[in-house]
Amino acid sequence: MNRFYYDRLSPEEQAAYRKLGKGLSEFAPTVNIKTLGGGEASLLRVAEAVNLDNPGLCFHSPVQMNFGISPVYSTFFPEWTYEKDEALAVQKELKAAAGKILSGIPPGAKAYDKVKFLHDYFVRTLRYRALPQSDRTDFHGSHTVIGPLQSSTGVCEGFAKTAALLLRQAGIPAMVVRGDSMFVQDGDPFHAWNCLQIDGKNYHVDITWDNTLAAENGPIRYDYLCLSDEETARDHSNYTAPACTDNTGSYFHREGLCVAGKSALDALLARQTAKRAPHITFKLLPVNGRYPADIQAVVQEAVGKTNIATYMFVASQTQRVVMLSDIEYRGR
Repeated sequence: MNRFYYDRLSPEEQAAYRKLGKGLSEFAPTVNIKTLGGGEASLLRVAEAVNLDNPGLCFHSPVQMNFGISPVYSTFFPEWTYEKDEALAVQKELKAAAGKILSGIPPGAKAYDKVKFLHDYFVRTLRYRALPQSDRTDFHGSHTVIGPLQSSTGVCEGFAKTAALLLRQAGIPAMVVRGDSMFVQDGDPFHAWNCLQIDGKNYHVDITWDNTLAAENGPIRYDYLCLSDEETARDHSNYTAPACTDNTGSYFHREGLCVAGKSALDALLARQTAKRAPHITFKLLPVNGRYPADIQAVVQEAVGKTNIATYMFVASQTQRVVMLSDIEYRGR
């Protein structure tokens, strides 16, 4: 999984990938390769594969890779955003920042616990910040690991690359996935998230959406932690990734926060309100293949049977995740 895009290339493209990756790691001003049979399309595939497979190669523009083609050789011209000495200094800073984050993972933590720890860290600390392309250095940083690790800011691509980098360092196979989002921003459906592997099973994780869903100083959102292809396809599309077939690996399944039917919802609310939880989050599952037509009405009816006095209601129409927040209870 860590070299997912490399594995999809032809043998001659893989040779070009290795040479380009080596050149970028050495801050080469140009990288020459034998001209590929696929021409410009092959060069673009190679450049994108190197970019997505290697989040640590972050000092050239992730959106600009010029090249020239001749009958025998082709030349890549990386657009370097940093001079080599400055890049090496930043590289040390990034390594230190990553090490500090990873040091918070408890010794002996299981794979899922590592994933959840990093997910929670990113949701709590990162700020989504889209910067204009004219602001060259900051724009570059927001699309790579530099922004999230240096200043805790970035966009979906930067978040996904940072997550892939740290997950791999924590021993979790992970990759960046590119595709489209149902929620279009500024007319652009482009989006990036992660696919990772836990105990031999693959899952999607979208840190960006959980980050942007979470209110400031509010509870962490887990709507997009460890989803299957079926769940992901409800609001993501046009992507290529390893098959994610496990529909029971999400945060809500693992934490016993899935409910199917009114009696299950009543039981969950009874358990949570007995603890006077300040917020309650759960995921609705279909009953006989169907979800409630009016989620809010179903939840309101169930809440009426509890000691909850007031609450704020939020529900995802695609993932069917419900959050009751700012809960106030009757009595003591």
